[in-house]
Amino acid sequence: MRRALLAGFAALLLAGCAGQGLATPTTGTVDAYSVAIGECTGPIPTGVTDRLELIACADEHNWEAFTATTLESEKYPGSPALTRTAGEFCEKAFADFVGVKVTKSKYDLTFLLPTDETWAAGDREVVCLAGSASKMTAGSLEGSKK
Repeated sequence: MRRALLAGFAALLLAGCAGQGLATPTTGTVDAYSVAIGECTGPIPTGVTDRLELIACADEHNWEAFTATTLESEKYPGSPALTRTAGEFCEKAFADFVGVKVTKSKYDLTFLLPTDETWAAGDREVVCLAGSASKMTAGSLEGSKK
């Protein structure tokens, strides 16, 4: 199970991978733990979720996973610290991926985080996603500068 945290900097911190270009046209409902860089999703529910809908990036979708990082800490840092660390990492990566800072973008930033339960099982991955909770887009946001 991953906690889905929406870190839209133009909006409230609610709760909510990526790569180079469009993702392989993988579709269907998947374990949130398995969302990979370059894949796109539909809406991400607020709070803790264990399933997400993958959508081919060429089709209309809400979020694109554009990068990920693995955290090193053995001890679960707690939700506030984990959210802060993920936000800092994903914000910098967003600017590199989209081509503008998230505060200047028409798109939002969100990320998938481990929960304390998945951390205990070895999950240390933070997955960053660009897109919008309310508007769909087709194609990759890479280099869009929007």
